[in-house]
Amino acid sequence: MSAHKEISFEAAIEQSLLDSGWKRGTNDGYRRDLGLDTAELFAFLGATQADEWSRLLEFYGRDDVDGAQRKFAQHVARQIDERGVLDVLRRGVKDRGVLIRLAYFRPAHTIAEDALAQYAQNRLTVTRQLRYSEKTTDALDLALFVNGVPVATAELKNPMTN
Repeated sequence: MSAHKEISFEAAIEQSLLDSGWKRGTNDGYRRDLGLDTAELFAFLGATQADEWSRLLEFYGRDDVDGAQRKFAQHVARQIDERGVLDVLRRGVKDRGVLIRLAYFRPAHTIAEDALAQYAQNRLTVTRQLRYSEKTTDALDLALFVNGVPVATAELKNPMTN
């Protein structure tokens, strides 16, 4: 009977993504108020754009890194609200004159040795049972993130078990 439960389907989807190179996300880094997984976002920025982040810290104040991260994440959330997720992923966000990329796309050619290096730094995560609301304890069955930015959610249903 357990093969027909929603959780089995959820686990199968997650495992398929993990087998394809995705990583397991957690609820811990997800900021419900912003709709972002800030832990993944800043891990991506640290791995790919340390110089740009350092320049932003100059503007925000080096003494308060947590505050700088909070303000930047709020800026990213506002940009997503204004421009949409795809535009923000494609074009990045400009904050205080500093362009921050939020994703790297596969280059058209891979002739150069390091052509795929940035693309390989993308952090694809799947999070199960994501508690997304500040007002309720409701959870989405699956949420898919690219570098901490949500790109898809899934609420699974099974007509066999209602």
